[in-house]
Amino acid sequence: PPPVTQPTLPLVPTQPSTPQVTANLNANVRSGDSTQYPFVGSLSTGSTAPIVGISNTGSGWYYVRLPNGREGFISPTVVTVTGDTSNLQRITPPPVPITPTPTPSPTSALPDLSVSNVRFDRTIRQGESFQTIVTVVNNSPVAIGQSFAVACNFRPMNTFFSSTLNGIGAFTQIDIALTSQLDSGGGGNITAECAVDVNNLIAESNEGNNFLNLTAMLAAP
Repeated sequence: PPPVTQPTLPLVPTQPSTPQVTANLNANVRSGDSTQYPFVGSLSTGSTAPIVGISNTGSGWYYVRLPNGREGFISPTVVTVTGDTSNLQRITPPPVPITPTPTPSPTSALPDLSVSNVRFDRTIRQGESFQTIVTVVNNSPVAIGQSFAVACNFRPMNTFFSSTLNGIGAFTQIDIALTSQLDSGGGGNITAECAVDVNNLIAESNEGNNFLNLTAMLAAP
């Protein structure tokens, strides 16, 4: 009789007894089931890890064990799952980490005096008095209770005029009028070099804005 030929049955791939994930790309493994949690490890593309459980929050993130023994959550969107996941243990993620609120920079405990403007009340003529008006500003929330000098030195004749201000409030602006007279020169440019706290009696957060110069023509008598 002719030999009986047994039909060849197709091979059915066996599923692993333990479900596992295979990373579709370089994927992060986190301490919780969202991107708000920090990393605990990663899986490179094509790497596998056994599934230990699944988040009980409904996020779908799997709880896996990495080759180094660490465990964490991985998103289902970056892996391919093989094996039976119907009886996975439900894992409760830890509380979402609280992002610390940045600590505001402390307000400076020092005042900040500055000269914001210098002007003359009239055309300057040799031998005639005029006023140099200096605008002094306290740019800080710290009031100043002590006296300090406001002064202008005129060059090239090197003539000096000053006045005293008996303190200034926080965020306050004051105009100081210095009565001046130049008895030399005439017909040329002069420069008023004006400053506040001339003797540096006030400790300030910014000493670089205490000066301002103004150049004008000195008319002939």
